[in-house]
Amino acid sequence: MYYILIGKNAVKVDNLADWSKWFSEHARFGSRHVGHLNIKKRKPFKKGGKMLAKVNKQRQVPITISTVFLAMDHNHFNMYGNKPILFESMVFGGKYDDYQARYFTWDEAKEAHDQLVIDVTKGLVL
Repeated sequence: MYYILIGKNAVKVDNLADWSKWFSEHARFGSRHVGHLNIKKRKPFKKGGKMLAKVNKQRQVPITISTVFLAMDHNHFNMYGNKPILFESMVFGGKYDDYQARYFTWDEAKEAHDQLVIDVTKGLVL
């Protein structure tokens, strides 16, 4: 099944051409993003022992936290009933690299994204 966003509401569309047009336009302008954060790699600390070397290694990795509207139902095999899974958060880099979670609605995705940003950044030595 294909979906588009009207405001923050997902609307099912049956016509693949309409969906494709909407998707290509909105992929360019970023309106599929519920939230996005890039954390640049940070400068290493100058002095310290083995523990600081581990911290410095983590500081050298940029981190991206991204939550997007998928535009296709990812509730394969109806594992979660008939509700479509349409949003996804992912973390790239750092301690939580490859973390992934999916959601039913924009509001759920936004709340989870904000919490994910807190969880990922609270453990960083900035």
